[in-house]
Amino acid sequence: MTPIRTTSRLTGTVLAGVLAIGSLTMVAAPAGVATAAAAAYKCDRTYYTGNALTSYGDSGNRVIEAQCRLVFYQRLKAGDVDGRFGPKTRNAVIAFQQGLRSGACGKVDVDGIVGPVTWYFLRHGCG
Repeated sequence: MTPIRTTSRLTGTVLAGVLAIGSLTMVAAPAGVATAAAAAYKCDRTYYTGNALTSYGDSGNRVIEAQCRLVFYQRLKAGDVDGRFGPKTRNAVIAFQQGLRSGACGKVDVDGIVGPVTWYFLRHGCG
């Protein structure tokens, strides 16, 4: 490509901007490729140590911690750890709570909410 000479600095800058914009191409990520945000959540560390109420619609470290614990108990898939408490997480919490209730853990409310009792069992298991 031959260089283009311009008569003013501004014209060269505008031309370079137009050439750069014209060369942008949007390419969709291949199927199965995780986004950078999703890839950042690994369940090999602790994201949250408290026991605050965590429920549908919440997001952030509390949710990531609950999701990682649910992955450990095989109630959620590792690929579903996204830091957002949506339908999959709620269903996983309910399944976990139902398992506790049917076991020797005593009375556990099956409500799909991660409160102090559910946090305890997510961290320490049953027994």
